[in-house]
Amino acid sequence: MRKYCPTDQSARGQLKPALQQPHLNACAYHRLLKMARTLADLAALMPLALCMDLHAPRAIVGLRLRGIAVLTTFEDGAGEAADPALMDRATELDRVLFSQDADLLAEAARRHASGDPFGGVIYAHQHTPIGGCVRDLEVIADAGEPEDMRRQVQSVAASRSH
Repeated sequence: MRKYCPTDQSARGQLKPALQQPHLNACAYHRLLKMARTLADLAALMPLALCMDLHAPRAIVGLRLRGIAVLTTFEDGAGEAADPALMDRATELDRVLFSQDADLLAEAARRHASGDPFGGVIYAHQHTPIGGCVRDLEVIADAGEPEDMRRQVQSVAASRSH
């Protein structure tokens, strides 16, 4: 198990409280590691994973229903972090940051101009219909690769004709 499901210091720290539960024995612990490995393998098959900030709550459900790997900044514990910290965290997680926050564009432009690394930004104006955002994000996530988005800013359509 140690060979195929190695855990680093951070993972062991997160697992420690669970291991102290009386109902979790060694067999259950190994099943947990196998499941985590399976989920990690499946996540690796997804071409592009997204990180969503607080300004895009409604798109999250639609993307998850379509099988897109989405992590919210709230789920990651960075819910109210400043834009530079959000970009750093998304980059660290190898995710593209989606936002409807115009201030994030300024941070992305600053990083692009200075050559600072970032995982990429997808931006939609706050008045962009959510259905259009979800469709565009699905196409980008399915077709895109993380390296294609690094240090890039992409906008989704501002309006849709019905």
